[in-house]
Amino acid sequence: MVREVVRTESGQLAGAVASWAHEEGRPEIADAVAPREAIVAQKQATTDLGVGVRRTQRFLRHQLDGLVGFLSAAQPAFAQAYRDARVIVDRGTGHAVPDDDDEM
Repeated sequence: MVREVVRTESGQLAGAVASWAHEEGRPEIADAVAPREAIVAQKQATTDLGVGVRRTQRFLRHQLDGLVGFLSAAQPAFAQAYRDARVIVDRGTGHAVPDDDDEM
């Protein structure tokens, strides 16, 4: 089993170590791997979310905002509601969101 763990790709290492630990009757080792894996997954999800928000903001700013501008004369209520919905409310979370030109 140790050879299998060594040959395992890095993304599967935690699962392989946990599996080995259970086979060896060492659940404390398997349990120690899970929190680290969760922290890594949480950090990656947060990073992915930030990238998605920046891409969405860029799309809205460069694509949709212009199209709504064309509708302003014909549909002023819709255009105003769209602009009102685009206002970003700062809830003071303390996390800085990088400018959307930083990535992509």
